[in-house]
Amino acid sequence: MRYLIYLAGVGTLSACSSGDVATSAQNAEPDTVQAVCQASCERQRRCESDAGTPGAAQCVDDCVASAPSSSVYRPGVLASLADCFSNLACGTSDDTCATQIIAQVSANPTADPSFSACMTKHDECSTGGTGSFSDDLCTTVFVLTAPAKTSFVGCMALACAEVVSCVDSALGIAPS
Repeated sequence: MRYLIYLAGVGTLSACSSGDVATSAQNAEPDTVQAVCQASCERQRRCESDAGTPGAAQCVDDCVASAPSSSVYRPGVLASLADCFSNLACGTSDDTCATQIIAQVSANPTADPSFSACMTKHDECSTGGTGSFSDDLCTTVFVLTAPAKTSFVGCMALACAEVVSCVDSALGIAPS
């Protein structure tokens, strides 16, 4: 669930609600990690028939416990993400929501130097055999506040084995 809240990676822009992040924040869900977790868990319960799926309260609690602090996200991002999850059809990848939000906040995501630095570090760590991390983590830079983004990017200067724990700390994720 952690990388889901990191924004899950980056589908189809029309699968979720339209409009910009600020408009979605004014019209829909609260702008909190709790709202995103609630919407994600409700979608999971609605769309999956797995008997091993945790109960709603447990799902939300687990999600919130492993998620970044609401304060690291740009205003409106979490409300937009919660709204998208609430309206996302079963069988549609939740990456669609991240793609939509990133398109709203960044005109040319691949040209962002912070994203490039993260992807360079991802590639370095993936070939080094230790400290690898999902490239989904790199999409987070587009939705962070300026101070959180600075802290996040600072983690890319560390050794591969230290990157994820540094990012977790920068984003306010409690150690597991």
